[in-house]
Amino acid sequence: MPPRKQISLARKQEALLLLGGHATGNFSPPKIDTETGKRHSLRTVAKLFKVSPAAVAGWKKNSSAILSMNVSSRCIAKSFRLPMGSFPKLEASLLTYMRECVRYMHQQNIFREDVIRVKALEVRDEMLRQMYGSNQDENRRELQEFKASHGWAWNFIKRNNLTSKHPMGDAVFISLQTLADHRITMKKKLALWPIEHLCNTDEVALLYRSLPSRTVHENNGTSSFVRVKDRMTAVLTVYADGKKAPLTVIGKSMRPRSFPRHVNPARDLGLFYYPQANAWNTQPLWMTIAEGFDKMSLLQGSKLGLILDNCSAHSIDYEALKNVKRYFLPPNRTSALQPVDCAVGRSFKCAYRRLVVSFILSKVRKAFAMDAAERPTFKITDFVTAYDALLLMRQAWDMVPKRVILKAWLKTDILSPPQLQDIQRLLGECGNIQEAAMKPQHGRATQTEIMAADARFVAAAERGRQWVEEEEPDDAPDVMGDSDAGDDLSVVENIHVATEDTQELQRLPEFSDVDSEALAMLYDVEANVDVCRQVGEDDALQVAVEGTLQGDVNEGDGVDEGDASAESDGEEAASNNTASFAAH
Repeated sequence: MPPRKQISLARKQEALLLLGGHATGNFSPPKIDTETGKRHSLRTVAKLFKVSPAAVAGWKKNSSAILSMNVSSRCIAKSFRLPMGSFPKLEASLLTYMRECVRYMHQQNIFREDVIRVKALEVRDEMLRQMYGSNQDENRRELQEFKASHGWAWNFIKRNNLTSKHPMGDAVFISLQTLADHRITMKKKLALWPIEHLCNTDEVALLYRSLPSRTVHENNGTSSFVRVKDRMTAVLTVYADGKKAPLTVIGKSMRPRSFPRHVNPARDLGLFYYPQANAWNTQPLWMTIAEGFDKMSLLQGSKLGLILDNCSAHSIDYEALKNVKRYFLPPNRTSALQPVDCAVGRSFKCAYRRLVVSFILSKVRKAFAMDAAERPTFKITDFVTAYDALLLMRQAWDMVPKRVILKAWLKTDILSPPQLQDIQRLLGECGNIQEAAMKPQHGRATQTEIMAADARFVAAAERGRQWVEEEEPDDAPDVMGDSDAGDDLSVVENIHVATEDTQELQRLPEFSDVDSEALAMLYDVEANVDVCRQVGEDDALQVAVEGTLQGDVNEGDGVDEGDASAESDGEEAASNNTASFAAH
């Protein structure tokens, strides 16, 4: 007997439409064939679709079920073969209740198979009470014997075109119009910044000892495993030009036992490690991290634009940070507006999972090389320690390619068109090569580097101002609030306020050729000025600079190189300046 020919659901619906079928089960006169001018019959339709007339007659018999099905569903193609439920009123009431609940909960679904079975029993009891009150005995005995079994629930799901899906994030409920308004607002706020000084920071929770959730195994019932939920938090920071800051990891222990003696994570591992009781970010901890960004920007002689989400830990006093300007993203929109959420965090986690699997297999290979009696017992906490996890995190962070970071910024579309053009240019330069993203320099910048950064600020501000005034398509309202409304986009000096001290020192002729070590000594005022303990650091720095300048001038007045009187005059002038400032 030849095999039965499989016909798709779409072809069956097309055949029934030619016969004049409707979703209600009724039939109108068949459609007319354009070639012969006659109406389509069972035989002509069977000949057209190359099946037997009996098959077409079977489709016509189940026409109401076939025409009401969704063609795009995967598992519904065979659902028309299921018999109709014995209690259609119960199923209709249950389906109506589910739809009303999902609509009321803003498309959030909590119905699983067990919940459906429990709710079906409740609907059955309600129907029995109504039958008892109206003295309706039809189907009452059968309804009392209804148990809402697993098979009934499965058939109910298939009959009503229901599927089991993984719940999605908050990106589904974001309004496109609201999202467009948020993007225009962010573009206005970030238009004056060069992409080299814009960065995004976000925390990513990582189960560093967790095995893969889906594996290939034999069908012998040994597919279960214990998920180890030891967690660390990785703070990921990416720049708009494709660079990334050193990794910051938050763990539970002050110093895990697996750490070797005298190891320093910042010095030996190339990352920063902070302890916290729950391995999560807090306001004091974030203040420490933010101060690190501020010091880094001070060394570079520029200002940093930091884009953050509305996490409670990020609510700190940013006015104390002179070189960091923060920009908060709107709440519940980070999945679409934050680069780390869009692609960078997933790339980091995938790279870490691959490294963990390879690391475990390498240890298993060493265990197999031993005798069976000497092999250590496999224990995930011994095979993957906290120190091993830090090493693997650093490697995974280094493996995140530059292309992923640039595409994440393009996907968020929170930057102005001139800034996006710069990102597109950088993306074209790296091409399809999996180039690892470079890390920005965190040492003290030279005068030439500071002048180059200043030129980038001026050029970016000019292009951003032109876009805001001329090329902006819509004048959307500030839907994110007026927290940053005081920023005047026409004043470029607002961006350079952090570098006034450094620029002031560079304008002085005595310090035109000063090296980095001498400039660092000027900022170490605590070691040179005693009055700094009572006054602010900026005022003490000013006093130290004035005293040093006065001392240099007095030393230059002396003709003899070793004149002790000139040196004493310089020291006396510096001390007089310091004393006068303290008295003031």
